[in-house]
Amino acid sequence: MRLTVHNNGSVTLIDNSIDNPMRNKDKIQILGNAIKRLMNRGVTLDGAALHYIDSTFSYPGAEDLRQILLDVNAYETGTLYELIFFPDMEMQEQLEPVLEAHVFIDSDIEAVITFIQQKKSQTRIRFPDSRGELSVHPPDATVRRLIERLKITATVDARILKTVQETVPEASDARWIRVMLRNCRVPFSEPSVEVLRRCIEIMYPASAYFRPAFAFLLEFLEAANPSKDIYAGLIHQKQIFGHMIFQAERNEHTLKKTNVEALMLAGVRIPAIAVGEARKKIALIDHICLSIYGVIDMTGY
Repeated sequence: MRLTVHNNGSVTLIDNSIDNPMRNKDKIQILGNAIKRLMNRGVTLDGAALHYIDSTFSYPGAEDLRQILLDVNAYETGTLYELIFFPDMEMQEQLEPVLEAHVFIDSDIEAVITFIQQKKSQTRIRFPDSRGELSVHPPDATVRRLIERLKITATVDARILKTVQETVPEASDARWIRVMLRNCRVPFSEPSVEVLRRCIEIMYPASAYFRPAFAFLLEFLEAANPSKDIYAGLIHQKQIFGHMIFQAERNEHTLKKTNVEALMLAGVRIPAIAVGEARKKIALIDHICLSIYGVIDMTGY
């Protein structure tokens, strides 16, 4: 795959393997083998999977878990397999060089799934504590969901990729940015592309908080109205967080005077609000606005 910059400044990604059956087969094997290598290394249960296992199956050991996973007809087994084999950022970042080097189309998804399923190899599952490990053969349905969640066909606006190439010298940071962009559901409109490029150009070299700021910006753009001004939308989001903090402080004052049971009997609803998280997001919005737009909303919360 190559990135071509045209005279008018536009950028195009070109992959010659799409029309070449031999090269297309090669890229399927390259990606399939990369995924198999990661699966062969084994999976260490993360916090979400471990919590589900312990709360659903009463703190099982390795052999107990193996027996649970063998019961393919149990309702919980499918959910458990999906939790265990959900591709995390580490896995995606290790696969990103392959995805960066080739363009994958919809038909390639089935080809990669078939390639992995035909290997019929086992994967070690490790407990993060002292309960040991076990080996399982992931069901075909689990392999399918794993490959689908890797989003190998997702495309990122080439102008953003060009900015990453020109601005981010650290390979691990570039991979992280590409994975975040691959996973996001941001419509790459002109305003979105421009603000993401400016975020990378300005904040990556200068800000110690680039990663949380970039992640927040992607999250914001996924839900933002594409017809609205992005800066105005960020300020509006800050106001929403500010209102949440005000509401939480008012709730706290109310609870000091009246117990929860009395409020519930009176029909008063006390929503749970994470004030600390709201303040962090307000700080990120201020940091993004000042860095990208050079202005900041001075309202304090």
